[in-house]
Amino acid sequence: MIGGNDAALYSTLVGDCARVAESDPRGAPCRAELGPDPQRAVDDEIGPAVTKALRDIAARAPHAKIVIVGYPWLVPRSSACRPAVRIADGDIAYVRRVQTGLNAAIADAAAAAGAEFVDLSGVSDGHDACAAESVRWIEPMVGGRSPITMHPNEAGQRAMADAVEKALMR
Repeated sequence: MIGGNDAALYSTLVGDCARVAESDPRGAPCRAELGPDPQRAVDDEIGPAVTKALRDIAARAPHAKIVIVGYPWLVPRSSACRPAVRIADGDIAYVRRVQTGLNAAIADAAAAAGAEFVDLSGVSDGHDACAAESVRWIEPMVGGRSPITMHPNEAGQRAMADAVEKALMR
């Protein structure tokens, strides 16, 4: 799993969206502030960097089966869950769109480099940071069990490992 921390994508997206959420909690202040910049970073920097990394791995390990994992959903499809995730209502869909773009870029990079992309979008739906503690795979900003927020917890790591294992067995 690579790409989400490149160009400070997730730290900027999550950090800035949390920073501006209180200025317009029902609106989309983060989208207004960042606009197309996160997706532009995915298209112009992150996608090409992931493609290069996967091609470099393939060149150094020509007989290896290369598997790259997409990112599980950080937030639900449309509903906010403040204060657990400090993102304004209208920015939930914005964050989700950026994640969709990132995962698409990673899938494209995998295809270009002959690697296998493990898509977590289907299996992680409903396991985001807004989900109940018993089912979430991503720790929320407030009220989580880990000081490392908006990252996969043990259940999320297990689910990703299971998905990779399944891909390796094919």
